Amino acid sequence: MVTEIHFADLSSGSGLRSVAEKVGIGAYFQRAATDSEGLSVKSLLPGSPAQKCGKIKVGDIVLKVDGDNVYGKKLAELAEVLLGPTGSKVTLEFRDGNNQKNYTVILERGIPGLN
Repeated sequence: MVTEIHFADLSSGSGLRSVAEKVGIGAYFQRAATDSEGLSVKSLLPGSPAQKCGKIKVGDIVLKVDGDNVYGKKLAELAEVLLGPTGSKVTLEFRDGNNQKNYTVILERGIPGLN
């Protein structure tokens, strides 16, 4: 079973424009290999809010979205709280995959190259 979900931002050429009212931060997430309850960053889209902030790295585990605990949640549940209108702010708390320290970022949701 595939346990990954993409929170990449949607472009007009993707054929998915009907759901483009909600966009993400330009990160792909998957079930963490080292933590069965965690969802980790699989990759970051170049030019995305997630990549531009300079803090989020592949392997980091998302803990909270806008103060709501997402640790132990399903990928679809993460999508419900992570996606939002273009330009809206979202606060995320991560655990660094290397040093296990927590950090928080505030990002503006959007499509790479259009924000």
